[in-house]
Parts: sequence; structure tokens; C-alpha cells
Amino acid sequence: MKKMLCVLALLTIIFVGRVAAENSSFTAKDFNLSGDIHYVFNNGLNYGAGYAIGDFNEILGLRASLVGKEIDVISKAGVGVDVKISKLLEKTFGFDWKLGAFNPTFGLATGTDFLKLVDGESLWDSLYVSLYVNIFRLEF
Repeated sequence: MKKMLCVLALLTIIFVGRVAAENSSFTAKDFNLSGDIHYVFNNGLNYGAGYAIGDFNEILGLRASLVGKEIDVISKAGVGVDVKISKLLEKTFGFDWKLGAFNPTFGLATGTDFLKLVDGESLWDSLYVSLYVNIFRLEF
């Protein structure tokens, strides 16, 4: 089951990245940082920071993240695809979002747990899949 989820997540991210690269509606983002909460399957809640790489049609986002089980021990690095709730409401229903930095996004990420690699596990066994949410985003 874990292998199937990893393959599905990787294919989704590759597909979104490929379509975004070929489509003029992909926009790279300026420096921005946000706190992420990831639910890593078979590992529970993990905390860390994420960086939005770019947007596709302003609704889907491509982001990189560093997370860990404890805030001071970052052990996982990955990439994910997210949906920006505020932009989805604006584009779909015409809703005018006025809450500024309060910008909830939900997504699916996959990556590598480096602590497992250091412990001698194979690369395949160190892959993880997570669902994540971030609420506030700071853009510089």
C-alpha cells in the first residue's frame, strides 16, 4: 500500500509539473515561506516549513518542504502539490477573499526521510507520503 501511494504521489507531482511547464499559466513565486503541518502516513504529525515554487492557474501550487517529527529535528525533504482554498473560491464562485495572510492550502507531498537512510534502510523504504495543510503564508 505504501509503495502504491508513493508511486501515485510521484506521478501526480510529475504530471502537474509537466503540464505547468508547458502551459503559460504557470507562474514562479517570489521568496515566500510558510509553516506546514504534515500528516505522514505511518508516522503521524510532522512539523516544518515550506516554500512555494510556483502556481498553476493560481489554484494549484507546487511546493518544497522540510519537516520532522519534532520541530527541532528536520528529517524529511519533499515536494508536493496543493490547492489554494482562497483562489479556488475566487475562481469558482466569485468569492472575494479579504483575509490577506490567512490563506489556507491543502496538499499531497512525497519525499525522503533522511534519518531512515542514515539508519541503513533503502531509498525505497525511506520514501514517505503525506497530506499537509498550511494556514498562514509570509511573502517577501
